[in-house]
Amino acid sequence: MTADPFDMSVLADRIEKVKSAPAPEDVRLFDLDSMVPRQRLSFTAPAIFVDTLDQIEADKDNTTMVMVGRQRLKYHSHGVECTLESLQRQPDGTADVVLVAGRLCEVVGVGDDE
Repeated sequence: MTADPFDMSVLADRIEKVKSAPAPEDVRLFDLDSMVPRQRLSFTAPAIFVDTLDQIEADKDNTTMVMVGRQRLKYHSHGVECTLESLQRQPDGTADVVLVAGRLCEVVGVGDDE
């Protein structure tokens, strides 16, 4: 007698894992650079980006930022959640910004540009 080559318990475990995954949520998507978890991105942000960061900080219900890379005009399918580590404002309206990459996430859809 031969054993069944297909172990259905593995499939059942995978189905349960997918069912228990968090539902997609709306986030702010940025394509400044491809990042990996725990990576820090330091840059001088233009005034318009500083305004966007201020809006995100003011909107406590939707503060998740996701950073993705892109190849030509196509966004990558995965990115990382980012948090603002520091923001040092400059007199000209720009700011020295440090973003820290957190956990990986999947991009399931891209909305309109702001």
